[in-house]
Amino acid sequence: MGCALLLSSAATLAQSSATPLPPGSALIGQPDNDDARRLAPIAPPPIPTAPDKLPLDRLSVPKGFKIEVYTAGVPNAREMCVGDRGTVFVGSRLIDKVHAIVTRDAKRDVKVIATGLHRPNGVACHNGTLYIAEVSRISKIERVEDQLDSPPAPSLVYDDLPKDEAHGWKFIAVGPDGKLYVPVGQRATTACPRRRMARFAA
Repeated sequence: MGCALLLSSAATLAQSSATPLPPGSALIGQPDNDDARRLAPIAPPPIPTAPDKLPLDRLSVPKGFKIEVYTAGVPNAREMCVGDRGTVFVGSRLIDKVHAIVTRDAKRDVKVIATGLHRPNGVACHNGTLYIAEVSRISKIERVEDQLDSPPAPSLVYDDLPKDEAHGWKFIAVGPDGKLYVPVGQRATTACPRRRMARFAA
């Protein structure tokens, strides 16, 4: 009994002294064991690849088509949308910024139009407004293409989405009915949804 008590105390001590997982960790919601840790993905560095390092010659397209680099220098690009005037807006899953690719005088410039965000993966354009989806909230910049050189901070639309990091980043879109559609990802690979999340997703 003394041995069992000693092992139990050691396990309790190890569990209580475990370092909390950092925000965005792939292990959030996963079992706390070696097998789960080995399954955690290795996040790529959010550094844009130089244009001359892109393997374009290894890509094939149908006859009559060609592949070329639209622009470079956008770190960790994820969802994109195009504004009414042709500005390309780019979200990111790993960094805190949303970028705009602006074409002027046949040149394309990359600008930061929003910063200090938490996983601003999703972007959608509708009637001159840029919508930005973070893990747990939606914000917007109205008349965004009128303010590309000095954009205002995004204004809040909704901030009561689940805060689960695992699968929590968003891809959003405006439907033909003019409504903004926002997904709610499962909080873990094998976990059951929470009651509140199930209601929201339905």
